[in-house]
Amino acid sequence: MFEVEWSVRFGDAIDYLREAARAGHSVELLRGLENVSRSFVADPTRGYGPNQALKHFEGIYRWRVGRGRVFYIASFEQRRAIVLHFGQRLPDNARDAYAELELLLRSDEFDRLFAKLGLAKPVIEP
Repeated sequence: MFEVEWSVRFGDAIDYLREAARAGHSVELLRGLENVSRSFVADPTRGYGPNQALKHFEGIYRWRVGRGRVFYIASFEQRRAIVLHFGQRLPDNARDAYAELELLLRSDEFDRLFAKLGLAKPVIEP
């Protein structure tokens, strides 16, 4: 099993959903996200197959949770994984989880996390 940690961004999303769950909202989504981040991301035999690898963002994996996507990276040598981001696709396609990820990768927000695992951040073509 991998040791799993969360980026600040993903931790903030979980905290927001916990608050919403206390009010009776987003309970299923919160359970799904916690399950993915603790079960699939932690298990090198389940969370890292060809169906989870992103073709356009080399080295990044994703797991579907309803209309949402959990994006994560891992070092097999260190046996560690970091959950980067959770993005939701809205029914009217007003928000695209993959477009959000691309914007985040263009910024320096995740640079330290990639370096922590000794991974190269994907190059995003302009």
